[in-house]
Amino acid sequence: MKRILFAGLISSVLLVLCMLALPAVGYGTVASGYGPPHDGMPAGNGNRLANTSHGASQGMAVYNDYRSAHNSAGVTEPGETWYLAEGSSAGGFETWILIQNPGEEAAHVNLTYQTEGGEIEGPAIDLGPKSRESVNVADTVSTYNVSTIVTSTEPVIVERAMYYIQRLHPPLEGNPRYPFTRDESIACGHWSQNSLDYPYFGAPRSGGRLHAGIDIYPAAGEGAPVRAMKDGTVIKVGLFYTRHTGEKTYAILIDHGDFVVNCAELRPPGLQAGDTVGQGNLLGYISGTKQLHFDMYRSGTTNWMFWYGSQPANLLDPTELILKMYGIG
Repeated sequence: MKRILFAGLISSVLLVLCMLALPAVGYGTVASGYGPPHDGMPAGNGNRLANTSHGASQGMAVYNDYRSAHNSAGVTEPGETWYLAEGSSAGGFETWILIQNPGEEAAHVNLTYQTEGGEIEGPAIDLGPKSRESVNVADTVSTYNVSTIVTSTEPVIVERAMYYIQRLHPPLEGNPRYPFTRDESIACGHWSQNSLDYPYFGAPRSGGRLHAGIDIYPAAGEGAPVRAMKDGTVIKVGLFYTRHTGEKTYAILIDHGDFVVNCAELRPPGLQAGDTVGQGNLLGYISGTKQLHFDMYRSGTTNWMFWYGSQPANLLDPTELILKMYGIG
């Protein structure tokens, strides 16, 4: 057991914050409080400490809601053993171990991960001279708390990169057949002027209703598979509306944790409320409408809605998110 005195520098005044006791070959986190806000959101600092048989290592991470950053010290020469205290490979965080062999001889490199539950053996890498390799920690362990030990038969240089990236799976394969933003959909010529079927968010519909989502037209048309953007739980499956042809189209409302989506105008799906879905899992197939109606809501929403008047507080515009997912704009 090692005891580590942790101090922080705030406004040029050194403050001793706490004494942290770390178990042998263990890991700990100290939240050093909130720093200055960014874009109106609170920022927070966290210090990560790892106890090894050769001493303790420390790294600092700075988090700001869905943004993250970290600092790391440079080195003047390679080494055969490296200790990287900071790391997280769960909940949208990615931690990568970057290994460079600047020497003339091949290096055999071993990675060991330290978690709250103890050590986990990581990958072994044969790294050629004058070469580099990146290792994704999540390939071995998924946890919010992970440190890394790197040992090598030859001197190498090691760096740890950490990102917060909310990677989402596009609901449909391939780029959409038609645009779904306001100006582009009006200009593309697929819909007649003053159409009540424009695909953009907030487009006018009959009876004073407004379009509560966007319509995405897959290149494959009718029968195109629709997939889950991320892991989630099905809240509701039900009839969405009946077409003039008599075809019944269906909707699936899914809770993805930080948001809720409604995938609609589908053929009868094989899912039901309470089912869990994984990212990329099949949700259903596009109906004869040849389009996916896609709504997005704040967490806690339990039903899809029809929009009249002012925009409901829990209804979100998914346009920018979907544009980014398809690399459009």
